[in-house]
Amino acid sequence: MFCQFLSSLQFDLKVCNLLQCIPFEFQPNARRLIISRSSSQIQMFKLQCILSILYVSEMFLNLFFGSWTVMERLEGSIFFLVCLFGTISRWNYSVDIAPIQSINGFIFLEDYTLHDFAKFPTPVGKSVKIAIRIVQCCIPLVALGRFIWLILFSCSQPLILISMISDVYITQDLNIVAKYCVTSMIGFFDAWMCLHLMYSSSLWIIYIFFAGILSFENYFKILQCEISKIRSGRRMRKCVRFYRSLKILEISFNAYVANQFLPAVLLCCPALQLIGLLGWISKDRYEIEMLTCLAYSGIGVASFACTGFIFSLASYLYNGSDNVAIALRNRATSLNARERPVAKRELRACSAIQVRLGWSHIGKNTTLMIQGICVNQIMNMSLIMESLGV
Repeated sequence: MFCQFLSSLQFDLKVCNLLQCIPFEFQPNARRLIISRSSSQIQMFKLQCILSILYVSEMFLNLFFGSWTVMERLEGSIFFLVCLFGTISRWNYSVDIAPIQSINGFIFLEDYTLHDFAKFPTPVGKSVKIAIRIVQCCIPLVALGRFIWLILFSCSQPLILISMISDVYITQDLNIVAKYCVTSMIGFFDAWMCLHLMYSSSLWIIYIFFAGILSFENYFKILQCEISKIRSGRRMRKCVRFYRSLKILEISFNAYVANQFLPAVLLCCPALQLIGLLGWISKDRYEIEMLTCLAYSGIGVASFACTGFIFSLASYLYNGSDNVAIALRNRATSLNARERPVAKRELRACSAIQVRLGWSHIGKNTTLMIQGICVNQIMNMSLIMESLGV
């Protein structure tokens, strides 16, 4: 359940508070996330939000209006989309409490509601905790690798900071020491931008979406076990109250997932699939090395799998709640004549738990529909490239 991720959440919050990339802090006594009491941390977070927008905007302008080749634009687009995804996922300039409301809701539910229900061990949760540890180790390594790559290969991709480094090396007025110092400062700034973007966005993605989906899965198992024990209207009302608590939790869960995370996935992941395809089918025309082609194909396949995995998890909420609702209706028919009409009336007021996507929701066929659209666009792009003689 969600509380098993609490220790890793506290560790990530300490790192984020050190970088001042989120405006919240953890209160150990109340076991709740609250708005930071440090005004300087909130101001630094707002500054980072503005810098992220400027960073992505400058990258976009330099990428699409600079004098770069097609393959250089494709390589730069990968970094641009990753930074755009992080910027959308972490954006919270108004210090909205929607992300912490979701996390606090899971903790509150398990502290005050689940004490009357039997709990199940979740072996999947242990593997997810290991995956979280791996992500915690990879983020600083990615920032360090990006810094080293900026210093050693300063002219390889059309990014705004790489262009600045290239200008520094071309300038004849600076000696070698000054060029190295300026280049290092630019590299440190880029590594800092990469660190706070990745930490602040991954915090909400991991602990709201992935940990939240796993927690809902466990709650549905608890409900299914309790439903099988229903013999009276009192136990039926207990299960219905628990289901309504999950429905309230769904509102705070969707406040972040439906408004920030899923739009970022829909915008960036299909674009990465197209970039991977373009890099692969352009290998003959632009004489790309096989290792680079494999990297492009790996990006395309990973983006395709990531999109399918995310939307499959999101559709589980609808499928799991639908199974719970069917089990509740079946059990309501076994109650006596006096309790049965009351139970059926309460069940009619319980709508399905689902992840919202615009005006609709993610259901059983949403994953196939989205992947079908992506495959259709990839096939259209292939036909266009073939007609152009690529």
